[in-house]
Amino acid sequence: MNLRQIQYFLEIYRTKSFSIAARNLNLTQPALSSQIMLLEQELKGKLFNRNRREITPTSAGEAVYEKAQRLIEIYQELEHSLGNIQSPRQITFASGETLAAHVIPKLMIRLRGLFPQTRFRVVEGHLTEMIQALMKNTVDFALIPDGVEDAHFANEYFISDTIIPVVARNLVGRNDRKMGKSSMSWSDLREQEWVLFHQGSAIRKITDEIFRSCEANFSPIVAMELRSLSGVVNCIEAGCGVGFISDLSVTPQLQKINLPELARTRKFFISFRQEYRNQLKPVIDAILSSV
Repeated sequence: MNLRQIQYFLEIYRTKSFSIAARNLNLTQPALSSQIMLLEQELKGKLFNRNRREITPTSAGEAVYEKAQRLIEIYQELEHSLGNIQSPRQITFASGETLAAHVIPKLMIRLRGLFPQTRFRVVEGHLTEMIQALMKNTVDFALIPDGVEDAHFANEYFISDTIIPVVARNLVGRNDRKMGKSSMSWSDLREQEWVLFHQGSAIRKITDEIFRSCEANFSPIVAMELRSLSGVVNCIEAGCGVGFISDLSVTPQLQKINLPELARTRKFFISFRQEYRNQLKPVIDAILSSV
């Protein structure tokens, strides 16, 4: 028995598939099956029930799973301890501006406390830039909306937010403007000027989808098209127009517009290359446990 066979076993247990596990481990399926057969021979017990539809662990497999997890944890603890003696390692990850402003600060403090010998570096970018950074391997992982649709990448759910329409609070209550109404409809909003994020941003992509869902050929009156979150928020607060932002970014000077049909919930994932799964697992687990 060796540690690699234990890792193979855990990947099959996790994916419930020899073919998917083999692809994730960069092995051929026959090679993976051979290693599991050797492990079963040494443990003197069948670990998986195999059929065409799915792979399920046997009672022996369930018992081995608990011990196998602990073996990997012990190995990672040992690896981490030895790593502390060596030169500090750097981990670079990408994030969009919303998470960078509202989630990353506390997360960085937590990661630095848990991994004092590791240097963490954050690269902010819009959606297209983050995907390109992952593809070019210039970041170790990214906190990205919707994840990456590529078999070479894994996506672990992290957090959700909701994109909502907002207006300056000081406009609410004025009787001489449509925006002064306490409740508004799409017909009230469609003629307003808009403060929008730039075309490459994830929020702008969602905003354009919302517009299309309301009115097929709608073309908003764009007063401002900005790159920074603070710029969008400040200009909406000042009354320059209506806008869409994350509910994480709403300030006391902004009023949420209560129109459920104009709200969209999005999910953020930790996206990384499958081959880095074991290497990044302690950091990813720490991030997920922070939510």
